[in-house]
Amino acid sequence: MKTGILLLLLWPCFAKAQDIALVDREFKRPMTVTQELTSQQLSGKLFPIYTVDLDSVIQLTEALATFINTGMVHQANMQLLPVGHSHFAITTQRTGTNNSYMVFLSTRCKNLGATLELVSQNDNNRQAVQQLLLFLDYLKNNRHMIEKQDSR
Repeated sequence: MKTGILLLLLWPCFAKAQDIALVDREFKRPMTVTQELTSQQLSGKLFPIYTVDLDSVIQLTEALATFINTGMVHQANMQLLPVGHSHFAITTQRTGTNNSYMVFLSTRCKNLGATLELVSQNDNNRQAVQQLLLFLDYLKNNRHMIEKQDSR
């Protein structure tokens, strides 16, 4: 029993830290990978996404772009969709015969957190889809940066 408790207490010392992809908020510079997130990195133009969550973030972003692109008028609501260590916050507002959307992606790492606005309330549906597709292209085009880090 004592050995089991001791092993549980020592487990974090032997566990490998999880990789975090640092995304450029302007989607212009390549992603970098780190194992330790600092407040200095977040105060710059970087946004963290755990590398194990990257494929899920891509899939959900694709689904959101498709959802907005349908042109259907949806009911006003607020959704919080978890994606691994991150959350998508989607607000749908009904404005007559149209919808407007706000989409935020938030990630927490220990005692640090960051939020990235993907779609603002002022964006029309076409602009919202363009913003989501820009984010998707950036993630997909930089995925090789993460694969290089994993193969070391």
